[in-house]
Amino acid sequence: MAEDFDLIWQGLRATRWDPPAAAAADKARRRTYVAALEQAEQLMRAAGRVGPASSPLLLFYALSQAGRAIAAAAKGLKGPDWLLDGHGINVTPGVLKSADLAQITTVTDAPGRKGSFARLSELLGSPLWPKDERGPVPLAPLWDCIPECRDLALSDDLVARRTPLQIETQMYSGLEGNPLVPTPLWPLPDWVLDAQDGHAALAEYLSAFVLGKRAAVPYVLTSAEGPPEFVRHVGGGGEVTMNWEPPPDWPGGDAGKVAYLESFTRAYCGGRYLFPTVAGEDRTMHPLMAWWAVLFVLSMLARYEPARWGAYIAVDSSRHAVTLERILGQAREVVPRVVAETIQEVGG
Repeated sequence: MAEDFDLIWQGLRATRWDPPAAAAADKARRRTYVAALEQAEQLMRAAGRVGPASSPLLLFYALSQAGRAIAAAAKGLKGPDWLLDGHGINVTPGVLKSADLAQITTVTDAPGRKGSFARLSELLGSPLWPKDERGPVPLAPLWDCIPECRDLALSDDLVARRTPLQIETQMYSGLEGNPLVPTPLWPLPDWVLDAQDGHAALAEYLSAFVLGKRAAVPYVLTSAEGPPEFVRHVGGGGEVTMNWEPPPDWPGGDAGKVAYLESFTRAYCGGRYLFPTVAGEDRTMHPLMAWWAVLFVLSMLARYEPARWGAYIAVDSSRHAVTLERILGQAREVVPRVVAETIQEVGG
C-alpha cells in the first residue's frame, strides 16, 4: 500500500512541471496548481502519521487543496471561474451535537456559487442540494456512494442502501451484429438476489442509477422470460449480465459500445462504475464529490465536537469505530487516485 501511495503521488508530482493545458497557459492558474498539489501531498502524508482522532482534519484539507488544483486545471472553467472561495457545503446547524452519525445532515451552496464543493460539483456533473430545494441530505446516502463503504454500512436498513455498481468495459469482438451491449454488473445485494420477483427487485434497485435526465439506463436481461440469472459471489452479493440498449443513432462497433458504457458510468480507480443519485436529483454522484462530502462531515465532527468524535472512534464502546478507522485508512490510499483521475477528466 505504501508503495502504491508513493507511486500515485509521484505521478501527480510529475504533472507539476508540465500541468494540464488550462493551468500551463495561465501563470496564476499554474502557480495555484503547483502549490495546491504540494499542500495536498504534505497534508495527505501527515494524515498517515496520526490516528483517527485527528486524521479527518488532514484528509479533508488535503482533498480541499487538491480541489483547487483540479479547478486550476479545468479547461471547462473560464476566466475567474476557476477561483474557489469557501467550502460550498455545510452541516445543518445543531446536528453535530445531537444526531446519530448516519443522520448528520448537510446542505450545499446553490448552483453558480464559488464555494469549492458547489463549483466542482457543477464542473463534474454532480448534484447539489441547497437548503431550500433538495437539502438537507444525511451522511448515510453520501457514505454509500463510496465503493469502499459497500461493506461498511452506517445504519441497519440494508434494503434502502444503494451502493456503486461496477461494470466490465470489455472489448466486444465478434458481437458486431448484436445491437445490445452485454456486460456483467456487480455487486448486487442479497435482498435483490433473494427476491421472489427478481425482475422487480432489480428494477427497483437500479432506479437510483440514472443517465442524465432519463429515468433509467435501458437494458434487457438475458433471461427476459424467466427469473434473472443471478450469479452469487462467495461472501455475499452477486452479479447479473446486463444487455444495455444504446440509442438507435449510437455508433456501432467495439469502440462505440465501450464509449456507450462510458457515457453513463464514471471512472474510479481504474474501473467503471454506476454511482447512485442522492437528494432526488437527476445526476449521479461523482466519486470525488462523494469522498469530499464524507470527509467534510467527519472533519467537522473531529474539529468542532472532539469529545463526540472521540466516542465514535472508541473501539471498546462504539459500533462505528473500526468502520471509521477502515474508511479513513482507505481515504489516504484511494483519494489521491481519484484526484489524479479527475485531473485527467477535466484537463484533457
